[in-house]
Amino acid sequence: MTTLVHEPQVVPGPGIGSGEPGELKREVEALRARLSGLSEATVRISEDLDPDTVLQGVIHSARALTGARYGALVILDPLGGLEDLITSGITPEEIGRIRAEPKGLGLLGFLNEIEGPLRLRDLASHPSSIGFPEGHPPMRSFLGTPIIHRGERLGNIYLTEKELGREFTTEDEETITLFASHAATAISNSRRYREATRAKADLEALNKRFLRLCESMRVLSESMDVETVLSQIVTGAQALVGAHYGLLTTIDESGQLKDFGTSGFTPEERQLMLDMPGGTELQNYLHTFPDSWRAPDGRAQVKALGFDGDLPPFKATLCTPMYFRGARLGNFYLANREGDREF
Repeated sequence: MTTLVHEPQVVPGPGIGSGEPGELKREVEALRARLSGLSEATVRISEDLDPDTVLQGVIHSARALTGARYGALVILDPLGGLEDLITSGITPEEIGRIRAEPKGLGLLGFLNEIEGPLRLRDLASHPSSIGFPEGHPPMRSFLGTPIIHRGERLGNIYLTEKELGREFTTEDEETITLFASHAATAISNSRRYREATRAKADLEALNKRFLRLCESMRVLSESMDVETVLSQIVTGAQALVGAHYGLLTTIDESGQLKDFGTSGFTPEERQLMLDMPGGTELQNYLHTFPDSWRAPDGRAQVKALGFDGDLPPFKATLCTPMYFRGARLGNFYLANREGDREF
């Protein structure tokens, strides 16, 4: 463990076995209180699996254990950059007065380079200190420690301004170092829970899409009506990728627009598509693309191609050609994916 701290010279006192009974009793009571607080803090952050709740609980508990006025918890991304910053003890008004957001430099970055805690009487005296941005509350005493889980650095705890203007002690350092090891486990568990929850949600969504697709395929196999077939094809394509809008166009042997099927459009939006100036030219142009293409903003993409006609509010857009035995039959157009994600 590497501890960087400048302590004043102290004249050695009597050992623990030779102290006065009252002094020993106070030391034992202080130790019990510290261990009790550590135990309660550990239980508190382990009771919830929501990542945001766990992170906020970690920095609140770290402040309570050490008597720090301010606290910050920095979570690192896989490349070691700043992924998240959770603060405690600083008011929204104080945050609003700070003119620049932290960028992981100075002491924030220095702590990433050492393996153990860092304790300072005055953080401004450290060579890596670069000061505070305008509007930042004054901070002097400092205690920081990494959060490491199975060799992986998850982030760092930063504590400043010990209560009553005092300095952080060796006991504070030992307490927060031990607490950080418990916090690492709680953070790791909450991350696994979040990943498992997302995986379960994705699986459920995939199952629903698969069932909708199966239903579409069943209807397709039973119907010979062109309108019904077009509608079910578009609905099936929407189900596969979670799109709000679905459009299918077919072309005849000469390459001209033949059929036009939609799903997810209001009657007004469908008519807007049919009446779009230059709509036929746009469809004919898009049918010349041999492969699929994607755009984060479908309306902007169409305008970039030189077509100024009004369109429904297409955002993320996916266009996919249809071929049968080497011949181009038409295109799928899917837009506005669930969750405002891109295809």
